[in-house]
Amino acid sequence: MNLIQGFFFTFTLQALLLATFLFFKKSRQLYQNRIWSAFLFLFSLNLLFNLSFWIDTKSKTTITFSRSWFLLLALYGPLFYFYVRSLIKKQRIVLTRDFPHFLPFLFVILNFIAFFILPFQEKK
Repeated sequence: MNLIQGFFFTFTLQALLLATFLFFKKSRQLYQNRIWSAFLFLFSLNLLFNLSFWIDTKSKTTITFSRSWFLLLALYGPLFYFYVRSLIKKQRIVLTRDFPHFLPFLFVILNFIAFFILPFQEKK
């Protein structure tokens, strides 16, 4: 691991720690903190994937994760939108009203469902 990869690993740990802190922090904005915590957690997983890809591109774990990180990307937009909306309008997520925001996530799941159900040994 070189210096730049060490910096990214440090940022990944910081994002995970901040996500954990915000998730358990008691405050008036508990709902907003939980949404932002989920966003930071997904961001740290994305950084961790980038790190694993830079360190070893031929690893089976990296190859497997490279096909499933689209799930994380599909949740960035809705989580950020719900966070900003909850700060401005004080509205919570209601699945009947907010379902269209999760459609990209469902499309990604449907697109990769055949890959997800394969045993680990057969994923290439």
